[in-house]
Amino acid sequence: MYKQILMTLTIAILYHIGSCTPDFGTNPDLGTDLSIGQLQTITESPHLILFYTPWCSHSSSMLQLWDDFANDEEYPELTVARIDCESLFAYCESVNISQYPSIRLFYKNEVYIYDMPTYDLDAFQYFLKMKFDVQFYEEEVYKRKIVMQDRILEFDNYNVLYLTDDKLDDLYTKENILLLVYSDDCKASTEYNAVFLDLGPKAEGFVVAKTSCDESPDICRRFGIISYPTVLYIHTSGDIKEFEGNANVDSLTIFANAKIEDYEQDDAIIYVDENNYSEKTYAGNVYVLFYSKTCTHCKSVLETWKEYAKLVKDTALKVALIDCDVLNEICEKNEIKGYPTIRLVINGNTPFEFGISTPRTIENFNEFYEENVGKIDQNEENVGKMDL
Repeated sequence: MYKQILMTLTIAILYHIGSCTPDFGTNPDLGTDLSIGQLQTITESPHLILFYTPWCSHSSSMLQLWDDFANDEEYPELTVARIDCESLFAYCESVNISQYPSIRLFYKNEVYIYDMPTYDLDAFQYFLKMKFDVQFYEEEVYKRKIVMQDRILEFDNYNVLYLTDDKLDDLYTKENILLLVYSDDCKASTEYNAVFLDLGPKAEGFVVAKTSCDESPDICRRFGIISYPTVLYIHTSGDIKEFEGNANVDSLTIFANAKIEDYEQDDAIIYVDENNYSEKTYAGNVYVLFYSKTCTHCKSVLETWKEYAKLVKDTALKVALIDCDVLNEICEKNEIKGYPTIRLVINGNTPFEFGISTPRTIENFNEFYEENVGKIDQNEENVGKMDL
């Protein structure tokens, strides 16, 4: 393919001998038009090129923006330039330019088409990170892998994991995740994507991941995503916190580390998983909240539940959480029909259910516990155990 381009390029050069296009030499200033004599440099070093025509109004509005981008020194190995397709029509045709403005990255005998939804500095940067950076630094960047029982989850060259509907359950509750949820058509999503690529190599203690709602709608429905971009911190317990504020590497790192610290200090509540639910819910007095992250009522109850757990931390009562999105089988066995459902289990006996119409306050939680804790003799043999 590239030999064909070079052959056509030769024809284009012969075709344009004697044109009035100025020749800027072999090392053009960034942002200037490439001349006939400089076209050969495209095959010798990486080039990011804007193809335009003077008569196209969209092209005209792009030129100053392109010049501003060309003066960015982040990519010293890359030549950023322009080609006027009215003057070099044959060359533009040879590389299949059919509309204006168009952007192409020429690197290692490959041509990469600019496919971002917007034309702005952030979008240009993100395109280069996805195409040029990954190629140029391919051998220098460590590529992380998470090995599961039956598959390997591979990160990209920025230690960012792209999550799809079929991969989420492999990672969910096994790793702390900072997840970017975005849409390909959203300009702000493009900016966040670039930030996450910068964050990936620097992250410690959590997995940096992203998912597109256009390609993985089930994930977005599962987490109740209603706007883009959304950043979620997903703890191994299944608990989720949403990031608020301006996203940059520092703010996201501080946010994720703060959440990790919160959970490390939060030993008042028991986060039940498939490995510990029998141990944590059979013995003693256990208050259990069954919830779903898709339930709007659950969000406010969770905060009150955690506060209550802290108040009773040093008593005989244990306070637990069961995420029915993750532990669906357990919730089905216990005939959980709605969320949130709160049950009090005394020494493994048939549970008492907190009234669905009773306000879910710390005072009512405590009153319900005191009313029922004496109803079952703690020394009696367990009867009618909760099916955990």
